[in-house]
Order: sequence, then C-alpha cells, then structure tokens
Amino acid sequence: MIEMNSEDRLLASLIPQLPQFEPVIWGPGDDAALLYATHADEDRLLTVDQVIMGVHFTTDTPAELVAQKLVRRNISDIAAMGGIPESALLSIAIHLPEATQNEWLSRFYQGLRDESNFWHFSICGGDISVLPQAGVVASLSLHGVIPHNQSIARNTAQPGDLLFVTGEFGRSFVSGHHLHFIPALPEGQRLREYQIPSAMMDVSDGLLTDLARMCCGAKLGAQIHTDQIPRRQNATLKEALNDGEDYELLFTVPPAKVAQLHEIWSFATPLTQIGTMIETQKILDSAENVLIPGGWDPLKNNV
Repeated sequence: MIEMNSEDRLLASLIPQLPQFEPVIWGPGDDAALLYATHADEDRLLTVDQVIMGVHFTTDTPAELVAQKLVRRNISDIAAMGGIPESALLSIAIHLPEATQNEWLSRFYQGLRDESNFWHFSICGGDISVLPQAGVVASLSLHGVIPHNQSIARNTAQPGDLLFVTGEFGRSFVSGHHLHFIPALPEGQRLREYQIPSAMMDVSDGLLTDLARMCCGAKLGAQIHTDQIPRRQNATLKEALNDGEDYELLFTVPPAKVAQLHEIWSFATPLTQIGTMIETQKILDSAENVLIPGGWDPLKNNV
C-alpha cells in the first residue's frame, strides 16, 4: 500500500463527509471539480467570504460554529441577489496545537457538512495549508444560479423608493447573533420572484455603512426614521446603526409595489419600512441631521 502524507490521510477522512448534489459530476479529489453546464436560461452568481480567528470569531468559538458562520456569510450574499446556492470551494489555513488541530478540523468539517446539507449545495473542492503562526483562516467561494436577467443589484434604487429591512440590528457580537444568524435566503428568492425590490443588498458591515454603499451606487441619498430602526434586545440606536454582523436584507421598493410586498410576505422574519431614497446625496434622519456611517471596517476592526 502506498503511504500517504499526513495531509492526504486527514483529507481522506474528512472529504467523504461533504455531500455532492447536482450539477457536480465529480467533486474533491482531482485537480478541479467537474460540473455539468448550467442551463442557458440561468445566470451564474459568484461570491467569496472568509472568517479569521481573532477577527470574526474568538479562540474559544466551537469549530462547528466557525464553519456555520463561514457558510452563512456566503449564503447571505446569494440571498441579497435573490439567487440559489449550488456549489462551493473551501480554502483553509490553520496552525493550532498538535494535540487539538485534527479534532478541530474534524468538527469544522462536520459543521460544513451540516450546513451544505441544510442549504442544499455541494462543497466540491478546495485547499488546506498551514499558517506560520497560531490561528485559523478559512475562505469559502460560493457559486449560485438565478433565472436569466432576474438578479437584483444594490445600485439601482430610484428617488422616492421606500427603504425596507428584515430582522433586527445591533449587539450582534454581544448577543451571539453573529454566530447563529439565519440568512434570509427564501425571503430574497421570494422578493426576486415577484420582482419587488428596485435594489437590494445584505447588511454585514453596519446598517449606515451598507446604506451608504447603496446610496453611492445609485448616486442618491436616504432619509431614515431612526425611531423605526428595529433593534436587537438592549441595543442602542448607535449600535443598531453601526455594529454590523447583522446579515439582514436592506432593499428599496417603488411605492406602487409596497402593497404587493405586504401581500407576498408570509415569513416570520420581521419586515420594517425605515425610510425613503432621496436625490440629495446624504443620509439624513427625520430632522434632516446628517448621519455619518461608523460601522465595521475590515481593515481595522476585530472581535
């Protein structure tokens, strides 16, 4: 029997845990995965996100929850486009104590298996390496599909469109929401199916920060009613506007479609109207005070 190196032995025990769905022809184990071509009436969605020990999770976060967060961050991006997740590639670099590293990886892969089964997508390849210092960095590239010409961009809002959000905001790390959130995938798909939003994105870096991105893309501003911002328990207004890691949908709706929005909204997920898109390229509150984004900065913030 040919002797395998330690990486190959480890992967041989972990990779079979990862489920494979259509359109995968063959998944991990070759130089690249092989997938059937998608239908001509579909468009492809590609997103990538990562989690880093000390930035997105602490050293004592269970490995299963690290995997869960990694997957759901990516699912949230697909949800914001109204798409359907299909397949993914995983890259992980790790340096933990020798006595615990393999167990950590095994639990991490268990989390990946559970999440990919729940959201029904394949993890069909990837890479594993070692870090030169203690820590973990994991990245997932998620591929999805969407009916042709039905994707929803973040930069296509119009003046007078109403602003809506799902869920609640603030104190994500304190409450544990940043590890246990559920992406609004069916909600995003329903909104896309009925062509309700004029623009949509997910809120990950803070409500004001991400709203500013939506406004800049459309060359518009927004006036929001701060007393209507749905807050997580004990969250202050400042925390709700700026904390980040909420993974909720932020979208705009033409006034003529608001009644239809409420008709098709059969989800338990709270839906709140928080403001209006305006031509003045500023974010204002009801008293027309300028609101300055102060949310998550990926080049500065950590847990």
